[in-house]
Amino acid sequence: MYNYYSSNQNTNYVTQGGEYGVSPTIGVIGEVLGVDQGNRYNHNAQLKYTSLDFFMNTDLNLDVYFQDFKTVYGYSDYFYNDDEGYDGGQSQVISSKLGARLNLNTAYTLGENIQGSLIYGLDALSDKTAQNLVDGRSWVPEMSMRNFAPYIQLKAIIAGNFILKGGFRYENINIDIDDYQTIFIYPYGGDTPNGGVNVSGGKLKYNAPTFNVGLRYNEFAEFKPFVSFSQSFSIADLGRTLRSAQENTVSQIDSEAVIANNYELGFHSDFNRVKFSGAVFVSTSDLGSSYKEVDGVFQILRQPEKVYGFEFVYDIDLAKNLYTGGSFSYTEGKFDADDNGSYDDYINGDRIPPVKTTAYLQYKKNNVWDARLSAIFNGSRNRFDANDQGGYAYGQGPVKSFNLLNFNANYHLTPSTTIGLGIENLLNEDYYTPLSQWSARSTDYAKGNGTRFNLSLNFTL
Repeated sequence: MYNYYSSNQNTNYVTQGGEYGVSPTIGVIGEVLGVDQGNRYNHNAQLKYTSLDFFMNTDLNLDVYFQDFKTVYGYSDYFYNDDEGYDGGQSQVISSKLGARLNLNTAYTLGENIQGSLIYGLDALSDKTAQNLVDGRSWVPEMSMRNFAPYIQLKAIIAGNFILKGGFRYENINIDIDDYQTIFIYPYGGDTPNGGVNVSGGKLKYNAPTFNVGLRYNEFAEFKPFVSFSQSFSIADLGRTLRSAQENTVSQIDSEAVIANNYELGFHSDFNRVKFSGAVFVSTSDLGSSYKEVDGVFQILRQPEKVYGFEFVYDIDLAKNLYTGGSFSYTEGKFDADDNGSYDDYINGDRIPPVKTTAYLQYKKNNVWDARLSAIFNGSRNRFDANDQGGYAYGQGPVKSFNLLNFNANYHLTPSTTIGLGIENLLNEDYYTPLSQWSARSTDYAKGNGTRFNLSLNFTL
């Protein structure tokens, strides 16, 4: 498989800044500074080899993949530097990836009551990524990463009804970073410059075993409970950390990886015409991956975190060809700022969304036509106090609730030709997007789309 994609924007519209909490930022006719933004190129290639029953009841899959892309972002006065004659600038990401996955799947049987499969293999990835400015200034130095991760996953069906899964993955990541100097700028055209720190490069190494185990009981369709534990491994946005480094060596940068422990308990029920499922979850980590903005520079917060919540989904057959359903999800997160075992401070809105509820009503007439009306309720979240000037720190703005109603329908003109109609925000709800509210920044304070529609024609050979 090979795919090439490119998309460049040439527009006559510029941003007219609003005021957070008062008026929205909008687009107006004007002169666009800088070069066209967009995806200059994105090459993707994949070669896959599959062999069934390669040896001893074992299937083999080998994937080799490649990606090379360059993306140019919009012009911003964030990169203002009067000392060097720059009114602003545009950043661009250039990245190249080469990876492979070797996956083996061995079926097995133990006696009369246990059967299952053993999945094992290796992931390998080489990634070179840098973020600089179109004018030549370096913002994030080139990072060369090599990742090797062997893994094994066991699935066992016991006595026909118990399904046990357990696995292990060992992450091994090495990142090489050259010597560099943080960019010297006056963020958002302010009077206080930052940057200009000479940082000696070096190597960052991350090694971590992660585990998962889960158990499900499937005897009764009306109630299938499950419980699971898993660990996730992630590196906080290293680019953000490097571009605002205050230390003079990479080894002093606090970039320790985050391992989260995830616990989940849930069930699935099927009563023929009524189906529903639910789950509660808790995720904990000793190191957080949230950010705070200080003088226009993002700094990572390395504090213990706890994220928890629940979700519920249902589907009902109301009558012949008529269906309804929906979902409800709630998530909350707190961190331990003093590292004393007490989680008293809320995580910002850039990571924790408000309550969300969805519902739909759908009609299907055989394979001739179908129509679906769907509603979305995005709840409110207000966890933070305003500062003395009445403003909010990044990520801490209050989010007000809103409702959206969408409609879509499809009609089969012939077995191979379908015409479709979609209407977004059917009632023309006037609202601000959640991001524009919690970001608490005037530049991001933008409204969501009003009523829009699209008409499509699909033909299958």
